[in-house]
This record gives sequence, C-alpha cells and structure tokens, in this order.
Amino acid sequence: MEVLKPSSFLEEVMTSGEIFVFSGPGGTGKSEVAANFATLLVIRGFSCALVDLDFSKGDFTLRSGRFALEKPLILQRGKERHTETPTFGQDVLELFSRAGGEFRLVVDLGRDERGLRVFRSLKPFWEKRKTHVALVVNFARPFFEEVESYIAFVRNLREHHGVPFASLVANTHLMHETDPLLLERGWKKTQTLEKALNLPVLFASLWERNKNYYPLVDWGESAVFAISRFMVLPWGEEDERCPEHGS
Repeated sequence: MEVLKPSSFLEEVMTSGEIFVFSGPGGTGKSEVAANFATLLVIRGFSCALVDLDFSKGDFTLRSGRFALEKPLILQRGKERHTETPTFGQDVLELFSRAGGEFRLVVDLGRDERGLRVFRSLKPFWEKRKTHVALVVNFARPFFEEVESYIAFVRNLREHHGVPFASLVANTHLMHETDPLLLERGWKKTQTLEKALNLPVLFASLWERNKNYYPLVDWGESAVFAISRFMVLPWGEEDERCPEHGS
C-alpha cells in the first residue's frame, strides 16, 4: 500500500481513532480496503487486529474457500465462522475491549444480516471507544452504480442497525478494466454522495497497478491510496490468479 496523497482529515482520524469499521454493499472492495488500512496502521507503528464480520463471503476467515490471503495479518478466526446465528467468542470481545492506546482494531462489516446483528450486539463495547465507520463505495458495481442506491443503503443500516457512518471511501474500479474515465466518473459521483449524506471523504483508493492514473483525476483535498490486492483466486500464478497484479 502506498499513500499517494495525504490529508489532514485522514491524519486526524488515524491518530484519534481506536476502532475503524469499513462497511458497504457487496463487491465494493471493503475487505481489500480494510486489509490495506490495517497494513497502513501497522506501518505507522500501531499494533493492529483485523476482524471479519462479513459473513456473506468471509474473505478473512476463508469460510467460502474462494480466496487466500497472500500476506500474514492478525485475523479473527474463531469457531463462530461456521455458525448461522450471530455468535462470537471471548477473543472478539477482548479485541473490542483492548482498542485504544497503541492498539487499533479494523473491522470488515458486510451487508449480511448476521454480521450486522453481531456488530449491533457489540455496541456496548464499540460505542465507548473512538469508533469511525466508513462507507466504501464503488460506482462500477451492479445495482450500486447510482448515488441513490448508496443513500438507501445508508438509510437502512442507520435506521435498522444503528450503524453510525462518519465518512466515505471512494473505491470505484472495475478490476483490470479500470481506466481514468471510470475513475473520474466514480469520483464525481462520490462527491455528489458526499454532499447528499453530509459525509466527508476519508480517502480515495486505486489499485497499485493503476496508480499511474492518479495524476489524471482531480482528487481535490482528499487523501489518495494505491492499495495492494490481498485476496486472490487460489489457482495459477499470481498474474493469472489476479489480473490487478503486475504491470
């Protein structure tokens, strides 16, 4: 992961925050964003754990068997990943309780009902911490190509699950088919969503292989990351498994 452009807002959130939650519809890239953000925290000198509450796919717990982590991270892998009800072990409670000081907790929160119920049931723990919840948006995803779709998504999670969104992460991409025009369209829609929801942009991200597109988009005052690809298909060579890799 590489910081292409910093911002005072991002630095303030990273310095003061204790629990960082990345949420959004399926396919927006929140798992990759969460893994990269956790990596950045470690680079900054924090001790960090990454908890997977996305039961719909379970990238980090490998529940689906679809992905494999390329690089070691501190992950939550308890027996609760096999359950169909929102249960969690003592180790999860300990992680939420430890957040603060030099320890940071990063949470991948999916749209799945079970993960949302777990997060809601953990409210007595995270509401006592400095918790920052970011909505990850990708305007190239089916059914979430328009601003109105994200407004409805946020309204639902706020009203029915009490998710306190505080910022946006602009992550529009179409994997190896990403081009500057797509990035620019996604960024403009993110700015429209920013005004509609009154939520600031925490940072924008693009794949490392596309970082040469960075100067071609006017990112305004937003921080910009070039993020790594952690979850890959479990067959073939690196470039075959994940077209985002390589030049």
